[in-house]
Amino acid sequence: TYLWIDSTSTHTWQPAPGTNNQKDYTFPGPLSDTTYFRRVVTSGVVLPADTSFRITFNVHPAITGNTVTAPDTVCSGNAPQLFVSSSVIGGGLGPGTYAYKWQKEEGSGIFTNADGTITQASYQAPGLTATTQFRRIAYSGACEDTTGALTVKVWERLTGNEITPNDTICFNTTPDLITGPVPGEGDPADKRYRWEIAADPEGTWSQIGGAVNRTYQSPALTQTRYIRRIALSGSDDACVDTSNHVEILNIPLITNNTVSGTATVCRGDQAPLLTGSEPGGGYQGQYSYRWEARTASTAWGPAPGLNDVMSGYGAGIMDGDTTLFRRVVGSGGAARNVCQNTSNQVFIHVLPSITGNVITTADDMKCQGDILEDLTQDPGAGPEPGGGATVGDVDPTRRYRWEVATGQDTPGAWQEIAGAASLDYGGNPLMDTEEDRWYRRIVFSGPDEQCIDTSNWQRIIVHRQITGNTIEPFDSVCFGTTKILAGSTPQGEPEVTARYTWRDTDSGDLLPGSDEEDHNAGPYNSLDTRHYERIVSIGECTDTSNAMQLTVMQLPGGRLTDGPFRACEYDTVLFIDLTADRLHTYMLPWEVTLTDGVGPEPVGPYVVSGDGNLPVTLETEADSTQYNYEIASITYASPGGRYLCQAPADSISGVVPVEVFRVPEPVITPADSAKVCDITITLTGDPDHGTGSWSQVNTDKPLLTFSDPGSEQTAIFIQDIPERYGQYRIRYRSVAGDCYGDAFTDVTFFEQPEPAYAGADTMIFFINSIQLHADPPTAGTGTWTLESGSGIIHDTHDPETYAYELALGEENTFRWTVENGEGEGKCVTYSDVVIVIRNEVKRYTGFSPNQDADNEYYIMQGLKYADEFTITFFNALGNTVRTITHENVDQLDVNDALVKNGLQEDEMVVWDGRSENGNLVPSGTYYYVVDFLLHQRDPVSGAITRTDTYNSRDYVVVKRD
Repeated sequence: TYLWIDSTSTHTWQPAPGTNNQKDYTFPGPLSDTTYFRRVVTSGVVLPADTSFRITFNVHPAITGNTVTAPDTVCSGNAPQLFVSSSVIGGGLGPGTYAYKWQKEEGSGIFTNADGTITQASYQAPGLTATTQFRRIAYSGACEDTTGALTVKVWERLTGNEITPNDTICFNTTPDLITGPVPGEGDPADKRYRWEIAADPEGTWSQIGGAVNRTYQSPALTQTRYIRRIALSGSDDACVDTSNHVEILNIPLITNNTVSGTATVCRGDQAPLLTGSEPGGGYQGQYSYRWEARTASTAWGPAPGLNDVMSGYGAGIMDGDTTLFRRVVGSGGAARNVCQNTSNQVFIHVLPSITGNVITTADDMKCQGDILEDLTQDPGAGPEPGGGATVGDVDPTRRYRWEVATGQDTPGAWQEIAGAASLDYGGNPLMDTEEDRWYRRIVFSGPDEQCIDTSNWQRIIVHRQITGNTIEPFDSVCFGTTKILAGSTPQGEPEVTARYTWRDTDSGDLLPGSDEEDHNAGPYNSLDTRHYERIVSIGECTDTSNAMQLTVMQLPGGRLTDGPFRACEYDTVLFIDLTADRLHTYMLPWEVTLTDGVGPEPVGPYVVSGDGNLPVTLETEADSTQYNYEIASITYASPGGRYLCQAPADSISGVVPVEVFRVPEPVITPADSAKVCDITITLTGDPDHGTGSWSQVNTDKPLLTFSDPGSEQTAIFIQDIPERYGQYRIRYRSVAGDCYGDAFTDVTFFEQPEPAYAGADTMIFFINSIQLHADPPTAGTGTWTLESGSGIIHDTHDPETYAYELALGEENTFRWTVENGEGEGKCVTYSDVVIVIRNEVKRYTGFSPNQDADNEYYIMQGLKYADEFTITFFNALGNTVRTITHENVDQLDVNDALVKNGLQEDEMVVWDGRSENGNLVPSGTYYYVVDFLLHQRDPVSGAITRTDTYNSRDYVVVKRD
């Protein structure tokens, strides 16, 4: 059976209330005090009852005073004020034992942990965007208590709190009303305002007293100010929004606005520029300008032209009445015209324009060198100019100035004519140049000669003076022929046609039909001398040429005097007898041409100055040809070719018959040259229509042997000795009657060289160069080339040259190539190779003979390749310590066990550290000389052909410690 019992601070152990006789026990109600429980178990009357250990239920006092306070309203995005306790918390385990957790509910009906730090007695909520309830749960011991929910109403942030306008005002004026809409959002039932003002938007703002409306009217301001509106909404000003600020820009008064430039001008003239001062005041030196104008009959209005400049205003052409001008300066605002200031006034007085300033002259075309007539006032324009400062037909201020310019189509630079200051100009100048003259008259009027008028331009066309009207002072014509009387082309006024007339100065008569630049006169059938001149007119100018004397020349003649003869196909001469010694008027030399009776073309021409020989070339393609030479023409001409006098048919005579035989033209095959690597060559000759024979031309060479010198084909031989090889010149001559012809060719014999030998393969030590030993070429040229390995060949054509920079430890192969001849005569080329192996005897710098198997002996690597060697060791005093040779090296006492890893195939022990007497040498530095001999042997017989000796000096350190 079971019995549950309990005990508290108010009673001792007693049966627990409720059902207490079951294995398990449930307390029927809440506990109000710490209570202890035990279970008593009994089993019949035999066994004693058993009481369990006690179970304790500690009861803590309930938590009290768990209350908090918080603001009831915030603006969206703002954080409410700190949530704090509104009373002192108690209960639980007492002070210092309380834990907290803050929770929130945002309309879902479910509380969740709040944001941020939520485990402190106070709580700072973040910015809120929705109405939210908050509560705090307090923990102590086994107790927990939750506050009532606190609601924080969230208003949306104020929107649309924007004010206008920015304004620009002049000093001490009232700006426009500043206005803005009612802001949106916030508490719709609670919208309030406050206005602030500042001298700098980044500085301190001050509240404007009494300014609590949606709009604000500022009083007049004397300085720039910035104004903004503060919008308020919700309890405790939960929502506060600051508008943009507007600038009330205050523009200082404009000062120093003055203009100057009063002037007098002539109507139609450009007004002088008006000057304006640089104004002061205004906004930051930024101004607008407007020039205004009026006349006696008009009101003020915008001045014409570019009227928005500070200074340098130009009114343009003054074609109206006297005009007043002033300048309006503005500053401030986008158009810079919020503040304006008007300047003083200036005048542009306008005088009437000068009229009737027209000039004329009697003759406006002249020849260069003529005199100019007077230039006068044109009567059609009145007796004199009018206008200007004329009062009652009198102008006391009037003045005249005449100017002249030169130029063809337009005047050039105008220049004042000295002393020409009257109404008319009568200077009558000489037209001394070909340039056209331009004249004008300038009239001045007005107190300061403000009215100036320039007359029309009077052009005086000046025709260029005729030049170059020259004819030949002396000329000649052949008897019985016509003559073109010619002269140079005269130069005068461009683009004006020249007119010509030729005159006989002996008679004074004009030559009929002589209206061209050149005139064809004659024929001249008498030997009388004539005289002529040419008259030229171009535009306004006329010129007569120099005189010409014309001489009539007599005609030439001559005859051939040779009789018939026979000739080979070579040049010959024919004798001619001229008639020059029987004439009086003629020129030398004469030109003679012949005909040969065979060809259609004339022979010659020949230039002769008297009787003599005429060379002729005799040619024929047949075996013989009959020529008949006669005179075709005899002429002579002036040096300039102005006339050509030719002999008439009755003044030339003589026929010379010549029979010409053709010269053979033999041909050799091969032509020009032949080359052969041999001692014989066969040549073939074609004798044409003659009989041929072979011969050697160059006598400085040994005589050749011809197999058949009289046959068309022959074989040529030389002796097979070096001095007989080379080039020979061969001639093949063909004879036909008294004529013969030669053909030539150059024959070159090349010697076939013996096979090349590059020398025996070689191995070298201690050095990186070798002298190569090739057999010199028996003929031709030998050339060394590197086939493998590396090396630099000193002289590629020297059989005994040196090779440098040989590769170490590999085959360096050199090829010796021998060749002779060229072209089709090139001989067989031979080549051979030699292999040079460069090895090195490797020496170590020290050893330690102390019986420890590490560097026990002095070893050299590569010495085994030597046929003979000698190594002599010296101490520091230069005394010989030991000499090792290829003959006694085997006598060294070497313990193979003390050679670590054994000797390599090409290694050799060359010293055991002992002197000649067998004693160990002390530690120290020793010097040695190595003489290395390598025998070069004949590859067939094995006989020594050459011994190469190599030498090296070095040192070795002996260390016994």
